[in-house]
Amino acid sequence: MSPWYDRRVWGLLGFGLMTAWFCLMNGPLATVVLMGAAAVHELGHLAVLRLLGGRTGSFTLSPFGAVIRTAGVGLTYPRELLAVLAGPAVNLLCAALLAAVPARPDWAVTAAGASAALGLFNLLPAAPLDGWRMLQLLLCWTAGPDRGTCWAAAIGAAGALLLAGSLLWMMAASGGNLWLLPAVLGTGIGGIRSALRS
Repeated sequence: MSPWYDRRVWGLLGFGLMTAWFCLMNGPLATVVLMGAAAVHELGHLAVLRLLGGRTGSFTLSPFGAVIRTAGVGLTYPRELLAVLAGPAVNLLCAALLAAVPARPDWAVTAAGASAALGLFNLLPAAPLDGWRMLQLLLCWTAGPDRGTCWAAAIGAAGALLLAGSLLWMMAASGGNLWLLPAVLGTGIGGIRSALRS
């Protein structure tokens, strides 16, 4: 099969187009700061995953973010929870450190805000965000894999569709600013996928 039909190729192309569009709408400084916060987020996941003995199976970029899949050694529920929590935790730690810098330059204020927003957003219990994945792991750990997966799919679908609707309302209230559109599409698609699994 031609590599142009590979999902990863289309995901990378979509990611590049979304990044270029964000840069055009918000400027290069905001784009670099947001990409830096996203990179730190993914590095947090990877570092804790490796520290706990997990291995990375694949890393995929899409217009809506990055997905890390583990391979080989299965992690226990507590260890996988720590690996999932690490991304938002690193963002929130970076935001706190940047906010504590005296006489902060403009880029540090922007970086602190972007890191805090990305960390808090990812803690929401909406598929496919980290908060939803943590909820799924907790439910599987306490209620068993079958029941936990079913409950998490229903909660993740409801959370994602509610979040997508809230973001659409924010876009309308801000005069149609399209910078929230990737989050709307990502959570909306995640919610539909999660609903189909439940």
